[in-house]
Amino acid sequence: MKFRNLYLIEVFHAVMKTGSMTGAARLLNLSQPSVSKYIQILESSIGAELFVRDGRGISPTATAIIMYEDVHALFDQANSIYRIMESVSRTSRRTIRIGMPPLLGSRFVADVLAHVGRDHQDFDINVVVKDSEILKNWVNSGRLDLAIVHDLISGGGVNIAKAAMICIMPAGHSLCDRDCVEPGDLLNHDYVGFESDSPMQSRVDRLLREVGVKIYPRAVVTTTPTLVELVGVGIGISVVHPFALIDAHTPVAWTRFSPDIFWDYRVISSSTLRNSYLVTEFLQAIESVASMWLRRLSAPGALSAGPASVP
Repeated sequence: MKFRNLYLIEVFHAVMKTGSMTGAARLLNLSQPSVSKYIQILESSIGAELFVRDGRGISPTATAIIMYEDVHALFDQANSIYRIMESVSRTSRRTIRIGMPPLLGSRFVADVLAHVGRDHQDFDINVVVKDSEILKNWVNSGRLDLAIVHDLISGGGVNIAKAAMICIMPAGHSLCDRDCVEPGDLLNHDYVGFESDSPMQSRVDRLLREVGVKIYPRAVVTTTPTLVELVGVGIGISVVHPFALIDAHTPVAWTRFSPDIFWDYRVISSSTLRNSYLVTEFLQAIESVASMWLRRLSAPGALSAGPASVP
């Protein structure tokens, strides 16, 4: 792509970012007529109108909105590359970029960093918390060095946390004394679930369909931390992977759910690895921390003996 075309795209990005020709002119230190001229050249180049005038100024067309999604991602990636180059030129420190799902984006990743930091201090880190599908795409495109994704994401990787899901409930709940909770028990209590397109919820729903049980959640959420907190304050019970309890802030009890519904998380890495030695160190740390948390949340007898509180 010619430099001039890149500059036209930069002008377009500035107009979309600021919402006006005048704002873009201030951002780029240009005159407003120059910005308008560059936009006209870009429109002529792609053969489509990007902005229309209205009573309040300009509005982006559908073409501009679609185009901006890719342009914005391009500028994000360019900024990331610039930060890496700046870091390299400033010091010899390495930068590793890792992705985490919301479930593991707080205490878990902090434990991983503490584990690696015991032996290594000569690195910087970028942590991205996104859904598994986005993390997979960012690893494949080279924007991340490695990421943790759920096990329904296609492809290879290293499995780190295979475990049967558990039934969580408020401390002191009537089900706390049960050795296990079965599908039929869910019908007698309020339930907190994920949206129907959630991979974890889909796996639970599939098992329930197989045994002829249909639940109607009292509350539907999009993230695991929110679900656990709602359970903790008494909104209902739920069925989740044990890792859901890592960041619980309210007292939560749990017991075994039968029949078993297995769920796992997997570490994937970029095919164009930078800092491969450091990535290996992080992978080993992730495996170690995952094993530690599975032991803490699934200690022998803890699930079958009734309630247990989150450490």
